[in-house]
Amino acid sequence: MPDADVERAAVEACYSRFRDAGQSCNAAKRIVVTEAVADRFIPCSLPNALNCKQAIPKDPATTLARCTAKTCAQTYTLRVQDAVAHERRSFW
Repeated sequence: MPDADVERAAVEACYSRFRDAGQSCNAAKRIVVTEAVADRFIPCSLPNALNCKQAIPKDPATTLARCTAKTCAQTYTLRVQDAVAHERRSFW
């Protein structure tokens, strides 16, 4: 949406994708961004993704849960390969 709050959307998209290392059934699997806002959304999203910190779950500074299932790691790899094969833009 051209009138979207892009900065807020970027924060929420990052949280939705990375909470529980994406292992919850309601974690975002794909984030679809229209061309009208992509040039604003991507630069807002990247810092949020890069600031995720994976560490000991009890550490309050931890913001990214660990991927605990081998199948999840395999799924992540397949999704990246699929995106690259279809020339989708990946920004991290």
